[in-house]
Amino acid sequence: MSNVHIIGISGPSCSGKTTLARILKKVFSNSVIVHQDDFYKPDTDMPVDPDTGLENWDCPESFDPIKMHNSLQYTRAHDGSLPDGHPRGEENNTHDGSLSVSQEFLNNLKAMIPKEIDQNTRFVITDGILLFWDPLIYKEFDSSIFVHACKPTLKQRREARQGYVTQEGYWIDPPGYFDDLVWPQYLKWNAHLFPNGDAKGIDHEKIKDLLVMESDNSSIEQIATNAVKSIINTVQN
Repeated sequence: MSNVHIIGISGPSCSGKTTLARILKKVFSNSVIVHQDDFYKPDTDMPVDPDTGLENWDCPESFDPIKMHNSLQYTRAHDGSLPDGHPRGEENNTHDGSLSVSQEFLNNLKAMIPKEIDQNTRFVITDGILLFWDPLIYKEFDSSIFVHACKPTLKQRREARQGYVTQEGYWIDPPGYFDDLVWPQYLKWNAHLFPNGDAKGIDHEKIKDLLVMESDNSSIEQIATNAVKSIINTVQN
């Protein structure tokens, strides 16, 4: 029976969390990914924002937290394995930057992992925009990571995307969607992490041993290296 270590990676849309998750999947040989996006409710059940009249994909009500929590508990009880029928739709969204890193870089990260951890630990890598809102979810994490960036950076990245594969079709942001919903919803549902009332100065006391990194000026290589070091340290301690 291997030790199961669950990693939670959260942050605003387009901060780089899925890129990081997919890099970690390549680095830790015994690992799986659980995407929060795979627990969206069906498109036809998506809540509508009362102020804008738009479908709101960025609020807690758009997800099924019980189903996600059950999957995480299953991985803990079953040696890091995903349950039968685990949703995998997010695999079809490939607009992350995980393919941009070199194999040499990945090999260097793998070399950092002590042999006993590589052989005896199964990693469950979880990513999503609202992982640190619901204690039902974040209390399952053994390592917690938050990747953020400033509003202009996130807006530019989001608006450069073509769209998203969903359970029942394909979603394309309507004009102004980032300003009207994505950014304000991010601030609203992560407000408990921001003692200053904005996206700066994250309160590390809210989530135990939370590793916070920014992707405005940090390369994905820097972010991934810091994440691997932190995860290894947590496993060892």
